[in-house]
Amino acid sequence: MCFDCLFNKQIPASCAQYVVVRPASKTWVNGLAQTYSEEYDNERLAPYISEQEYVQTMERINDILINYFPCPLSWYCGYLCCLFTLGLSLLCPYICISDAQEQLDNFILRLN
Repeated sequence: MCFDCLFNKQIPASCAQYVVVRPASKTWVNGLAQTYSEEYDNERLAPYISEQEYVQTMERINDILINYFPCPLSWYCGYLCCLFTLGLSLLCPYICISDAQEQLDNFILRLN
């Protein structure tokens, strides 16, 4: 989407205290992306998690997000009709995105 470059500029860079996983595809207005990068940062992650475990976890996260994200038609109609509906058209795809976020939160809670 054309707004992804704007959303992705707001994402902080990784530092010594935390590792930021970058979005690999479309990003919704709340900051949740449809998929995230599975690139393993050996320097920062090796003491905490193996590469195989990290890739498996990221694949599962991406599967959850892909399964619950809205279809592209809903996505584009929400953005295209946004001006005419004063933003109410964004509620249609947001229902699916909130389900995706809830499922992702549940998975991370179980994982921890």
